[in-house]
Amino acid sequence: MEYEKIVVDTMTATAQKILKQEPDSVRCVGEENSPLTVEDFTIIVGMAGQVTGQLIFGFSDETIKIIAKRMIEQEVEELDELAISAVAEFTNVLAGNATITLVDEGSKKLGISPPSIIMGKNMRVSTKVKPIRKYKVTFKNIGDMIIHVALKEKEE
Repeated sequence: MEYEKIVVDTMTATAQKILKQEPDSVRCVGEENSPLTVEDFTIIVGMAGQVTGQLIFGFSDETIKIIAKRMIEQEVEELDELAISAVAEFTNVLAGNATITLVDEGSKKLGISPPSIIMGKNMRVSTKVKPIRKYKVTFKNIGDMIIHVALKEKEE
């Protein structure tokens, strides 16, 4: 099963529906090894079951504000608790829909963890999965969403 393609395609399509805008580009920008240097605002969603690992989402502060604005349908001046919660829910929906699609495609017993939020400069994240593919999803007038796909099929 091409779980990585399924995950990226599903998350991109879900983001398009939520943000009401088609992405300008979705591209793999390379492979990385752990530990990863992540963006100043990063959200990690774990996946467990037949496919295990993490989906690591990275955003700039401006992109977060725009996504939060679209999620809560009100202006976002600062990264307050409501804005941060809205973006965490955004990533939770993306990961949840990717999990549902994987199950529909034949994966068994999949689940996701609640989103973990990491904020700060020069942060690094470690994962056991190697290699990790980095995707850049660009939305005009919104910004970039970086997705580190650190997933592998569980060995039987």
